[in-house]
Amino acid sequence: MRKGVKVFNSSLWFYLCAVVMGGYIVSVAIRKPQVLFLVAIYLVATLSFPKWLDQHEIEPKPPRYGAFIWGALVATFTAGLVNTGFERMARMFVGPQYSYLLGAVICAPIVEEGLKTFGVIRTAKYGDLDTPVDGIVYAVYVSLGFSAVEDILYFDRAGSGAALTLTFFLRAVLTPMAHPLFTMWSGKWIGKAVIGQMSMNTAIFLGWITGVCLHSLFNLLASMGVVFFIAYPFWVVFFTACALHTRSLKRAELSQIRLSLSRLHSEFAKKGLKDKGKLEKLAQMIEERSSGFSLEGKESLASQTALYRLTWVSQRQGRNRDPNLENELIETINQY
Repeated sequence: MRKGVKVFNSSLWFYLCAVVMGGYIVSVAIRKPQVLFLVAIYLVATLSFPKWLDQHEIEPKPPRYGAFIWGALVATFTAGLVNTGFERMARMFVGPQYSYLLGAVICAPIVEEGLKTFGVIRTAKYGDLDTPVDGIVYAVYVSLGFSAVEDILYFDRAGSGAALTLTFFLRAVLTPMAHPLFTMWSGKWIGKAVIGQMSMNTAIFLGWITGVCLHSLFNLLASMGVVFFIAYPFWVVFFTACALHTRSLKRAELSQIRLSLSRLHSEFAKKGLKDKGKLEKLAQMIEERSSGFSLEGKESLASQTALYRLTWVSQRQGRNRDPNLENELIETINQY
């Protein structure tokens, strides 16, 4: 079993964020239930993306919920406090118009991407993040939690009627995956750091600064009105390129499983890992799952997931190796 991220962090700050943001969401549900209905539509559509990414190595529910809740409660409340404080201070020096622009282009990207990246780091710390695609999956969950509550704020402010419809169209239809596209780079590079392809500090910085630059550019264009719509086709191209890049990472991870079978068998045969033929069968089932074929029961699904994880967990270096986890994965594989 995985260690699992605690869904409910014991810190006082987490509970403060949960009480404040939870209370606000409940108040919106009472005053404007249509707002939560619109956000539910948004989440039904966007959550299909991490589920698609996660179909080969299904992540346990606690860390997924934990990532989403971190983004929805802690990141939104903390970012709201910092952004509001920055804007009020900037207003004293440059006036309300430019203070809003500075907050959107400078403060918000730095703070929000930092908080979302920290949500991904928490997942890696508790041992649930094994690969770059895992990192992207958790980055998307954190981002969708953040985006969902941010949408509640914007929809609530919009009121009703045409203003609410326009806001929903701009945020949930035109740019539904904005926050995930900003933060996916943190997930990707943190995943690379976990398997030893780069240092963790470098991964965190690269992911954060990439997210900040993309977020800042997006907010700048959004503040320029018609310019944003002129640039929108480029946004669609960028979104498509990111989706294709993620798909290529996913395919690379799948191909790595079959390439690693001989290494896994020779390395873990003494620990009881079954014969190579069984491993090849499980690898084939994983590949069939990517093509939409039916599964062979819960037992085989658990064994497939364990083989997928062992392929990458066994590549960790030094103190990042976890012999107990490796033994648990081998035991699960042998259940097939």
